[in-house]
Amino acid sequence: RRRSQCSRLPLAGVGVNSVLDRQGRLQRHQLHLLTDATALELVPWPARPPSSQLRPCVEEAAAALQGLAVQLLRRLRGGERLEAARAAQAAAAGDLSVLDLFVYPNEHAGLANMRARVPVTVDSASGSMP
Repeated sequence: RRRSQCSRLPLAGVGVNSVLDRQGRLQRHQLHLLTDATALELVPWPARPPSSQLRPCVEEAAAALQGLAVQLLRRLRGGERLEAARAAQAAAAGDLSVLDLFVYPNEHAGLANMRARVPVTVDSASGSMP
């Protein structure tokens, strides 16, 4: 895809953002991405190990999650039509799918909302839920 097509994508806020509380303490780091391949090319990915593994991990996670989303969309009444429309829009103007990854400082690990996370496993070979 040409870089000029990127002008159609809403890129505001894309990249790494650090969120601070009112006292200026770090609450979280957030990686906010559009999963469009052209938009992913604009991210300044780390080059040195082990951080250099971030991009392939993000791309694999995005592909797995998109596969699940497509499966779920197709199960809806009229889902095949909706998925065809979404895919056509992504092909014409770029994929507007968003992926947000969060890293919380260790001091927040004890908060109730951080302990309440439910792990979801995805079979990366098939892209389906168990």
